Amino acid sequence: MSSKWNVLPRLQKLQGSFQLPEKYKGTVIEKWYKYWEGLIQDYTEVFKDTVEDAYRKPWKTMLLGGVGGFFTYALYNNPDEIDYKNQLIEYQNSFGLVGKPVRNPAADIYLKYLNNCFNYGLIRRFSFGLFSVIWLDNYDAGVGLYKAQCSYLKPQIWNFHERIIDIGFLKKFWLMEKKMMDYDVNPNEWIDFSKTEYVYKHRMPS
Repeated sequence: MSSKWNVLPRLQKLQGSFQLPEKYKGTVIEKWYKYWEGLIQDYTEVFKDTVEDAYRKPWKTMLLGGVGGFFTYALYNNPDEIDYKNQLIEYQNSFGLVGKPVRNPAADIYLKYLNNCFNYGLIRRFSFGLFSVIWLDNYDAGVGLYKAQCSYLKPQIWNFHERIIDIGFLKKFWLMEKKMMDYDVNPNEWIDFSKTEYVYKHRMPS
């Protein structure tokens, strides 16, 4: 093994060079010393085996390190309810800068729907560690109605998936991203409604 891995013998030599003074033997300090000494020995052996395995299988170590790094990054960038609200506000601001003739009607309805859900206190978040789901409750958390407090009337697990409105991962909520992808494109902008059945179906009653 390369000399750069020769840290372990030095640690073991340093550990063995320390001796507990005689006056502390037979006391609580000795018990604590033996406990920590054994713990350090265990971790030293684990570290030694890990280093040796990494030296023998570098590609496996790189793969495991990459996967571990990705999971750690995802864990620390798991978005919460505040991130969801901030992302909604950003899209509302961007949507407001778009002229009315080119606004996507579906995006307009979607933004108003989410805004109403926040106003009524229905937005909830459940974290799975690496990602989160945003779902809708029946009532605001502060409502004191019997229907809102009774455990039998609360959302059940078998139909919980129907309440999920978004999935958050890596500081972004992806269903909102998809819904707002063409928020500045109005598919009805170039339709000549005078030549379609739209005028007939939506004509004003006489």
